[in-house]
Amino acid sequence: MRRSLLDHDEDPEVRRALGLLTIGRLTSNSGYRFAPPFLAVIAGDLDVSLATLGAVVAVSELAGLAAPAIGRLADRLDRRHALIGGLLGVAAGSALAGAAPHPVVLAVALFALGWCKILFDAALLGWLADRVPYERRARVIALNETSWALSMLVGVPVMGLVTAAASWRWGFAAGALAMVLLAMMIARRVLPDPHRAARHRAARHRAVRHPDVGRQEATGRAALTRSGWGLVASLGAMMAAVQAVTVTFGSWLEERHGLGVVALAGVTLGLGVVELSGALSVARVTDRWGKRRSVLVGTAIMIPAAVLLAVGGDVLLLGMIALLAFIAGFEFAMVASVSLSTQLVPGQPAAGFGLMIGAGTLGRVAASYVATVLYEQAGMWLPAIVAAALVAVTTIGVARSRAVTEVVPEPR
Repeated sequence: MRRSLLDHDEDPEVRRALGLLTIGRLTSNSGYRFAPPFLAVIAGDLDVSLATLGAVVAVSELAGLAAPAIGRLADRLDRRHALIGGLLGVAAGSALAGAAPHPVVLAVALFALGWCKILFDAALLGWLADRVPYERRARVIALNETSWALSMLVGVPVMGLVTAAASWRWGFAAGALAMVLLAMMIARRVLPDPHRAARHRAARHRAVRHPDVGRQEATGRAALTRSGWGLVASLGAMMAAVQAVTVTFGSWLEERHGLGVVALAGVTLGLGVVELSGALSVARVTDRWGKRRSVLVGTAIMIPAAVLLAVGGDVLLLGMIALLAFIAGFEFAMVASVSLSTQLVPGQPAAGFGLMIGAGTLGRVAASYVATVLYEQAGMWLPAIVAAALVAVTTIGVARSRAVTEVVPEPR
């Protein structure tokens, strides 16, 4: 990561290791996002239906339900060990997926891959939260979050080229090899965790000062207020909203507007560019605006975009503008909400992130089914309206929540 992108007074270890950790996350994201675009190829090789592999991917998504427990685990482990173990686990899951002789084995591999990716992500966010004050945290996290968009712009296409030259099995194997190499580099670059003892001392101090919270922390459970749970649910509704659109827009473009595979690939590339722009925008402004306000700015873009998609989707140009604006608003709000989640549970940044991912998983699973049923019954307009309603719920919940107290810093 270019040091000019970071503040001059940033932690030296963050300045030294952020680039490598971002590349590590890019590879883990690539392994996680590789299977869906190549389901037809994998189905043909395994001699099963596309619907069967769709069920495999759906089962693998359920790994996100364990995110709250994984987040608590990441807070208890040494950050360095969790980072290395998580990335090696993603590599092992990718290798097993590439060797899978049967859809059941593939489902197990993708489930394990997803579980270990959450551990790596949670440990990485915890590592950053330990070293970067909350008022400056969004910039650093957003730079790291560019790995999500870059995985679709760089990582998955590279694995796709390996697939075209050999097979999808070698595509998974190439990703696994890259993760092992990066885990070895991280082991050399990232120092042992000096903050672990301090976190444990702080937890014991809170146990003395606040017995109820202390008992919760002693068992590793997240100590959230009612407002905190409301914020988690609100962010889960936002992730359900974007899922309602993403699981239906491909069918809408193909069936309503006649776009072929090449055109759909171009749209996907455009969405990747939008995701990257959203993350970089958060890096520039969110620490100045405040994390909660930034989430609300993103949802303020998403609601009218979803409505425009519903009412103007019969016109391709209007529909595409609406789709890109919706994804841009979501990416801006989502990256800001990651920073917000690291402050949900005092002293346990990975636990807060895990709770948000768990809520998002529930939302995505429900929306995947409901939105496709609604699309088959009424077309694109109904899933888009549902998405707008869910984002409205998010807006109200985030605006009313006081789970995280923010002080927006003065401009330097």
